Amino acid sequence: MKIIYAVCLLFIGIKASDDIKINNLIWEDKPQNALYPMSFKRALNYCNALEHEKSKGWRIPTSNEMMLITETKRIPTIKATFNYSNVGCYWSYTNHKAQSVNFKEATITDSIKYIDQECFVRCVKNIK
Repeated sequence: MKIIYAVCLLFIGIKASDDIKINNLIWEDKPQNALYPMSFKRALNYCNALEHEKSKGWRIPTSNEMMLITETKRIPTIKATFNYSNVGCYWSYTNHKAQSVNFKEATITDSIKYIDQECFVRCVKNIK
């Protein structure tokens, strides 16, 4: 299924992988950022293991970083700069605490009670 989706994206001229630079951060922007929700533990492992374009050092963004990419006057509230997004929750990690950011309402929720819930993840990396 993933292969068919990637072929379709290439066929219609949409890039299958982009990175978005905002301030001093590089944001992952791939189809899976809007298609595959996962538990916090899986999201943490995914970002830590990510090696994109020979680049390591990816992580789950903080809730403050997630709010930097929101525009509250549109739904989804994520900036239109991103090609792949979902109105569902996205993981953030602030002060060693799992949180989720909802791009439908631009809200932050402490997720310690819901650590096994599934949210999307958009990894981020500091620009050196």
